[in-house]
Amino acid sequence: MPENLKENGSCLSLDEIRKKLKKDGKSWRGLEEVAETQGFQELLHREFPRQAAPWSTGVDRRTFLKFMGASLALAGLTACRPQRIDKIVPYVKVPENVVPGLPVYYATALTLGGYALGAVVESHDGRPTKIEGNENHPATIGSSSAMMQAMILDLYDPDRSKAVLNAGRPSALDTFYKSARAAVSEGGVRILTETVTSPTLGALIEEFLGRHADAKWHQFEPINRDNEIEAATAVFGSPLQPVYNFANAEVVVSLDSDFLVEGAGAIRYARQQYEPYMFNHAMRSWLFAVPSPRRTIRSPLRRTW
Repeated sequence: MPENLKENGSCLSLDEIRKKLKKDGKSWRGLEEVAETQGFQELLHREFPRQAAPWSTGVDRRTFLKFMGASLALAGLTACRPQRIDKIVPYVKVPENVVPGLPVYYATALTLGGYALGAVVESHDGRPTKIEGNENHPATIGSSSAMMQAMILDLYDPDRSKAVLNAGRPSALDTFYKSARAAVSEGGVRILTETVTSPTLGALIEEFLGRHADAKWHQFEPINRDNEIEAATAVFGSPLQPVYNFANAEVVVSLDSDFLVEGAGAIRYARQQYEPYMFNHAMRSWLFAVPSPRRTIRSPLRRTW
């Protein structure tokens, strides 16, 4: 037996093995395991990697899994915090035509680039949740665009200010009024707005400008139609907004203009293009000549470049 263990590369003699068996009192699968022979160690690494010796990096698999389990447990602790308890308070006076759980639809208008887009908004318990086009409005005729659908997110923007701030710090509305009056009294006020086409808002701003002669009103849009207005001025002599009628068009030439996506009548123009297909599955036969460096919604409609 000692010779057999020595041939297998035993690190212990037979007497040492006997002492180890008496001292440990454990169960062994064979004398090779007790003697820690080289052949048994190779078999252990090859057949039972989980019970093998530590990796060369110094971290064995079991230790690695312990660290991973502890990391996941600690990450889960962030969700184990007391939740705020909000009590549902019923209406003191229930609004008319409001039934909890049933949507309410109302007509409104959204502005994009200064142009009104008729919409029908779906609301649940006073919270708007969905926007669709108003079929009775000439600009949308029951359809909507991606921009209209995304406008609902403005109401739930987490970065939207929930209180009056002054230089990033909480303030009060009365403080704002005092600061605004002081700034107006000093003169040189500048009003910066988006494109305003509302008669009511425009009249209020004009009234303010009439009271303060040195005040100026500036309108700016990040995506504007200045080139279109300049072209209309050069052709017609005044800043006009072109309105297209594709009812009888057979050839449409678009020079880097997304008229089916951008502009005041984009939704209506797109509806005119696809409306025949919606009812009788016959696409309107338009011949598009669209030189453009990028793909748009009109790209599949192109016949020539």
